[in-house]
Amino acid sequence: MSMSLGRVLGAASAVIGAGFLFFLIPWQTDVVPAVGLVPRAFPTIAAVLIIVTGLAQWIKPTGTAIFEGDKVLKAVFVVAACLVATFALEVVGYLYTAPVLVGAIMLLSGERRWLWYIVGLVVMPTFIWLVFEIVLRRPLP
Repeated sequence: MSMSLGRVLGAASAVIGAGFLFFLIPWQTDVVPAVGLVPRAFPTIAAVLIIVTGLAQWIKPTGTAIFEGDKVLKAVFVVAACLVATFALEVVGYLYTAPVLVGAIMLLSGERRWLWYIVGLVVMPTFIWLVFEIVLRRPLP
């Protein structure tokens, strides 16, 4: 089995997902007694999906990866924006942070259709807030 970039990225994704599953999620979520859906349910599902897809990429990589400077810079910007948004969540909250982050990523990815901006900046954050805060009664930051 040759060690292609796809395999390296797949293995790295699986390791990061395992780190989320076994360290970060238990550390950052609380156990709430007598609740139908525990707070770590959605993060655990996401971590398991990251592990499974990482392993799939490691076992059977597809295509080739070519690093282009402008795309690498955009990826670095997205990671940095997500880190800044993580800290902003604690300061200003979800309803203000999520639309700004989504809008920045949509601009960076080249989206120019105003309808999709409305969906990304207003509809989706509001829907997510309603599901977690109202339906599931789980507070968002």
